[in-house]
Amino acid sequence: MARSATIVEPTKLTLYISRKISEPAKDYAAQEGKSLSQVVSELLTTAISGKVTHQVQLDHETSTAIQSIAYREHRSVSDIVEELVEGRLKNTTHDFDE
Repeated sequence: MARSATIVEPTKLTLYISRKISEPAKDYAAQEGKSLSQVVSELLTTAISGKVTHQVQLDHETSTAIQSIAYREHRSVSDIVEELVEGRLKNTTHDFDE
């Protein structure tokens, strides 16, 4: 089963796909440091929600502050980070087409 820390309410699911896809997919997952279940789960989550998963590294002070806010507001850390990033982008003018 996939790493349960990254998949909320995991359930076992059997998929049948071509070996031509599954073998390179396993290699890709290993290169990313993930299980194939994690890769499939992330792809489906992105397809369904329209949101892309990113991993970020924060210094200890920032991480502690965000965890404190999440705890105080009974929210997830990922919700707080998403709100902070979206808020920053909305308040900043960028020309992404350059």
